[in-house]
Amino acid sequence: MKKIILFFNGIFMGAADTVPGVSGGTIALICGIYEEFISTIKSFSPKIVKSFLKRITKPEEGNKEQFKKDVASLNLPFLIPLGIGIVFALLLLSSVIPASMDRYPIQTFSVFIGLIIASIKTPFRLIENKNLNVWMLLIAGFVFAFAVSVISSGNQTSENIAFYYLFFSGFLGISAMLLPGLSGAYILMILGVYRPVLELLSEVKSNPMLVFSMEGFKLISFVVGMVVGLMVFSRILTKLLKTKRDQTMALLTGLMTGALIVPFNEMREHNLADNIFLMTAFIAVGAALVIGIDLIKNKKVKN
Repeated sequence: MKKIILFFNGIFMGAADTVPGVSGGTIALICGIYEEFISTIKSFSPKIVKSFLKRITKPEEGNKEQFKKDVASLNLPFLIPLGIGIVFALLLLSSVIPASMDRYPIQTFSVFIGLIIASIKTPFRLIENKNLNVWMLLIAGFVFAFAVSVISSGNQTSENIAFYYLFFSGFLGISAMLLPGLSGAYILMILGVYRPVLELLSEVKSNPMLVFSMEGFKLISFVVGMVVGLMVFSRILTKLLKTKRDQTMALLTGLMTGALIVPFNEMREHNLADNIFLMTAFIAVGAALVIGIDLIKNKKVKN
């Protein structure tokens, strides 16, 4: 029964991680598995990966007892059903979201805007000392994200996107996904790879043999970036949150705010003035969703 619950928790987390403005970390917190999830992720160290590779490539040289200890430390009974649920949700929504973006662009991106606006308050309210240094970092984050968003907007497609850029995007995106209130999908949108990654995932899902093609290798480079990000950047981010919490949150707030231009750019081909009421309604829907999740999370934390 516990494994079934973990599977559905994974579905909720995976669904959240595909939508800009919603955090998979927040969903994990609501489901009551956040601490176990983070501790399990941190157990994946380079040492354990090396032990696994040695056991697979040179089984005669591998330490069997050490291998068993490494496997036990990974908390696989927890991770496997959760991971299957996350992957299931990602595969399911990889086709739905791009189709929605094409057929209902104003409604879809308006919901994204609402989700993002309501999410910005999360890192901002975690800043305890709003001094000049903090405000400077917030402004720097805003300017940087705005510039990156303008440069990358509309330039990246699943055909022309580079391997190294996908690796870099996966590296950064997965780190944001681990933090409650911060959306990894939004980071991917800032970097201009949100739609291309969903398209690559949808293509490989439709034809699994494509995993051996250029599209498959691009998707693999993104996944490898995520794995490296889990092992490396998540630890750096955790340390920063302990030693430079206010500065880190200020920079994240600036990045999230400066990149709000991205969903607006996606709708620029449409007459927004004639659809202002439609936009407002769907922005409200997106904001209400985040506020609702936030209320549930706060209630869960208090209990």
